Amino acid sequence: MPVLGMTPADDFCQGTKAALAGGTTMILDHVFPDTGVSLLAAYEQWRERADSGACCDYSLHVDVPRWHESIREELEALVKDKGVNSFLVFMAYKDRYQCTDGQMYEIFSIIRDLGALAQVHAENGDIVEEVEAEAVYRAITVAKQANCPLYVTKVMSKGAADMVAQAKRRGVVVFGEPITASLGTDGSHYWSKNWAKAAAFVTSPPINPDPTTADRLTSLLSSKTWPLIASQGEHGAGVQGPTGTRGFATAGPSDASGKMDENEFVAVTSTNAAKIFNIYPRKGRVAVGSDADLVIWNPRATKIISAKSHNLLAEIHGVPRGLYDGPVHEVMVPAKPGGGAQARASCPGKISVPPVRNLHQSGFSLSGEWSWGGDPCRCTGAGGPARPPGAS
Repeated sequence: MPVLGMTPADDFCQGTKAALAGGTTMILDHVFPDTGVSLLAAYEQWRERADSGACCDYSLHVDVPRWHESIREELEALVKDKGVNSFLVFMAYKDRYQCTDGQMYEIFSIIRDLGALAQVHAENGDIVEEVEAEAVYRAITVAKQANCPLYVTKVMSKGAADMVAQAKRRGVVVFGEPITASLGTDGSHYWSKNWAKAAAFVTSPPINPDPTTADRLTSLLSSKTWPLIASQGEHGAGVQGPTGTRGFATAGPSDASGKMDENEFVAVTSTNAAKIFNIYPRKGRVAVGSDADLVIWNPRATKIISAKSHNLLAEIHGVPRGLYDGPVHEVMVPAKPGGGAQARASCPGKISVPPVRNLHQSGFSLSGEWSWGGDPCRCTGAGGPARPPGAS
């Protein structure tokens, strides 16, 4: 589906095929309404495309690219009738999709009342460079005033990361999302004399050129300041050049830095995302009644991921990405994946989780374990899995 004026090189079939090959058994895609298309109509378009093509389970966020008077009714219908529980607003793309602070406050207030989660693309739409931290601070301030839980997508700089960490220490319900691009490389490649290589690293927000950024973000991830890691794959094939970086097609069982063990890796790549986006314990847990999607790794096998071996079409359609001359890490090879159940399929015996909940009152911890203390969130239905023997 076209997003921001570009048509992705990979459709649901090819994208989810790549995800499964990399060990990812569920994706969360963004619904982006085109000009003149309502949020509900765009959601139905995405569902139709996904249902007919997705090879694995999926869920949908809905992006809110513009403010209008009937937005409350649309968001309410999406939450209560369609089960959507996360919505993204933009502080970037001036004169196209950028929200004013006042509009953002109104949208956050609606999302709060619906028990959903607000997401924000935090960039300064007026001054693009070196102001990601300012945008993150402003978004957190607006969300705090609206008393709305906030999820900051695509944190790319140390300054923005520190803003999220400081807010969390003050008790603000905010989640920061590092992505594979910001954890795995830096923006020095933008100065490459090979235009195709430089274009291959274009992201929004841009990757920070500071070579120490990746290590800092990885440290925050391993210290549980960040609850999860995402790919935010946007494999565009635009006229000016490709956008987006690979992520979920190349997941591995451990991180090259050695800062996380296997359990922590599972938490940041699976369990915590399932909890935040209200699909736990059906996803993110191995237990009776859960889907328990399992990926089996061969610890003795290695594989070099290249343009010829990966399952994405970004190298075939669009601008060639040039030669890669960066570091190479050995990664484990997953077992050959089978076809996953599509989101529309019924699952008898699975735990049903209603879409509305209150993250301010969540009984989940984000360390990969269920927290038995505290009040359970008001909409988890069964209230989570049965307590283990001996739990009080």
